[in-house]
Amino acid sequence: MRILSKVDINRPVHPTVSFKLSKEQMGLPVAAQQDRLIADIEAHLASEQPLVLRAYPRGHLCSLIDHSLHIARSRFGLSDLGHLKLFVDLRWRISSGYFTHPDIAAVLSSKSMTDRQKFDRLATPAFDDIWDAAEALDGSAYWLAEAGTQVTDG
Repeated sequence: MRILSKVDINRPVHPTVSFKLSKEQMGLPVAAQQDRLIADIEAHLASEQPLVLRAYPRGHLCSLIDHSLHIARSRFGLSDLGHLKLFVDLRWRISSGYFTHPDIAAVLSSKSMTDRQKFDRLATPAFDDIWDAAEALDGSAYWLAEAGTQVTDG
């Protein structure tokens, strides 16, 4: 009993470490679970663009979402869940190859901007004509093209 009387039960056994995580960092554990992220984006597309789900067999749709996420992460360094979802959504909403437009790709590739800053910049009036041009970058060849790959007709 004498030994226990010397033990301070209010003292933590391990030192406390304090972390501050950014919003993007807090999303990383979920983003690491690719299947859940794909299902989340699939549900988003179902609510925002229900015709998409009817146009593609589920397995093919999930493959296209997975490939789009790969491009968003590996080529453009996107990590925020909301902006990953937006990147994928725009492939159906604008065009499958919108990200290959040189001006859009330059912004998405920027290392000095956060995901939010990138998409905020792309939403400015200065990009209105660029988005119009990006609408023409559509078709099956763009779905499996890697970012930065020049896609040609024929």
